[in-house]
Order: sequence, then C-alpha cells, then structure tokens
Amino acid sequence: MLRDPSAVQITRIHITGGPGAGKTRLARRLARARSLPLHDLDGLLLAAENRVDRLEANGTASGLANSPRWVSDGVYFAWAQPFLDRAHIVLWLDVPWRVASYRMIARHVRLELNRQNRFPGWRRFHSFWRWAARYYANGNEPTLDRFGVPNTRSTVIGELMPYQDKLIVCRTNNEVNDVFTRLTT
Repeated sequence: MLRDPSAVQITRIHITGGPGAGKTRLARRLARARSLPLHDLDGLLLAAENRVDRLEANGTASGLANSPRWVSDGVYFAWAQPFLDRAHIVLWLDVPWRVASYRMIARHVRLELNRQNRFPGWRRFHSFWRWAARYYANGNEPTLDRFGVPNTRSTVIGELMPYQDKLIVCRTNNEVNDVFTRLTT
C-alpha cells in the first residue's frame, strides 16, 4: 500500500467504492483543488445509449486513461480497467453500510426535491437500496454484473488485489480528509 501520496508527483487518481461511499464528492473536490480533468464513469456509461455504445465505452475509457492528468470515479471494474491500470493511486472508499445508507437516502431525497434525479422514483430507489444493503453485507452473488459493477464488497477486495502497491483505503471521513489534504498541499 502506498504510504505517503504526497511523496510522488500524482496526476492520475482513480476513486472507487460502494454506493453512497462518497466517490463523486471526493472526485469533484480533488479535481477542482488540483486543476485536473474529471472523468465520471457513471456519466460515461449512461451516455452510452445501447449495447454497442457500452462496448465502445471501453475504448473511450482507454483513450481518457491514457491522458497524463485526471481524476476518475466509479465502481466499474471490467470496462474501466484502463483507469485502474494507469492511475498513480487508487482510492477505495470503504465506508460502513450505515453511512452509505444515510448518504444514499439523503441524496435521493435532495435530488427528488430538486427534480434533478437521473434515477427518479421511490420503487426504483428501494430496489437499489436493498441491492446496496446486500452489497455491503456480501449477500449478493460475488461477481461483476453486466456493466462491470461488483455485486459484493468482497468482490471489490478481489478486484483491487493487483493494485495493492498504489491502493489507499479510506473507511472514515477523517481518513478521506487526511488523504485529501496530503494530495492537495
């Protein structure tokens, strides 16, 4: 595991974690503070309107990951492999379920009230929330889904094994804030 991220010139940062872990928020903060381009992998995949476009997302990911400077965030592993491979550091936000659950509910309510929810509706949210609960409890099938999303936390552990030399795990807000400070000073 990389002990001191400030000791290296870091210009490529990949952030992963389960639902509600804080990936997008941290990625935006880091990209803004370091003046780095931000690649939201959710947005990249959602922009793909059909299966062919989704297969092309892998090529898009390779092209973006080959640039010299970026922050990327997403939970994908299969087609987003170039970001993991090219990153100087990989941040895994491994928060407890209670924290993730609260964040997911608060985000859904906020986006619904502002009419900005890309995934509107309470039934849809409830189904996702239940899947996320099983993800954190390792209660789903331990595989990647058709989009390359791990179905369990233990699957993430396995997927991150090849990146141990550049992996930083953050389980609390204090750990996230410490890494943010070390990467931005």
